[in-house]
Amino acid sequence: MKAIYKRELAAHLRGLIGWVAIAVMLFLVGIYFTAYNLQSQIPYFGYVLSGISFVLIFICPALTMRSFAEERRQRTDQLWMTAPVSLTEVTLGKYFALLTLFAIPIAVCCLYPLVLSQFGTVPMLETYSTIAAFFLLGAACISIGVFFSSITENQVIAFVATAIVLMVSYLMEGLKSFATSGSQAGLLLFSAAALAAGALAWYLAKSFVLGAAVFTVMELFLAGATFFRSGAVSTAFDSVLDALSLFSRFNGFLNGTFDLTAYFYLLSVAALFQFFTVQVLEKRRWS
Repeated sequence: MKAIYKRELAAHLRGLIGWVAIAVMLFLVGIYFTAYNLQSQIPYFGYVLSGISFVLIFICPALTMRSFAEERRQRTDQLWMTAPVSLTEVTLGKYFALLTLFAIPIAVCCLYPLVLSQFGTVPMLETYSTIAAFFLLGAACISIGVFFSSITENQVIAFVATAIVLMVSYLMEGLKSFATSGSQAGLLLFSAAALAAGALAWYLAKSFVLGAAVFTVMELFLAGATFFRSGAVSTAFDSVLDALSLFSRFNGFLNGTFDLTAYFYLLSVAALFQFFTVQVLEKRRWS
């Protein structure tokens, strides 16, 4: 894993995308820091991170889209597919290299509160716990991107799929209010989720029958739940959206609260998608 980590990190540092991603993040941090902390004299650096959180929707897919898709397209993935090394080590080596690259602008962000403290009182514990939460949010987004890169050989598809998932997560609060506005809205969103699940099953298994079966079973279950308990549809969908909301976990730190469960949630998401990635690679190794 160490050799893969060094190779991947060196490749990212020699490439253009990694440095562009770092530059974009630091540029936006500088703008929001000037607007919130200097001009408006707000001592909370977490507002800066909240302002730039939308950029993860584009930066994380850009960083991860090449991780597996490019090697699969060039057929160089056969080197580590047949190598005497576990696919878990391969996946973690690539993942930790991306995390290290993402940690560079985060390390620079850690200096801003120290500068700000020279001009007033800054809640350091609250600030650095928010920075840690932002790093874990990025770790979860990167893990999602690595997973989508592992299921396709097209970088554009990997980028778009990751960006869509992260965009939906970013807009989750609005979707929750839409779902709770009526059972019809919840029914529509559940149907869209069933369609997406069916399409994903079709793509992964290369079986239209399986994809159609997944969609049909979910729709039948949804129809039964709507018929017997129509109000439960919107309530259930609200619970599902809350469970899938990445960015809302980070936004909780902006209220000055330390939420340990948010840390565990983001870590769990990162670990879960790394597990999914390993399973996808194992399937390809033995197929």
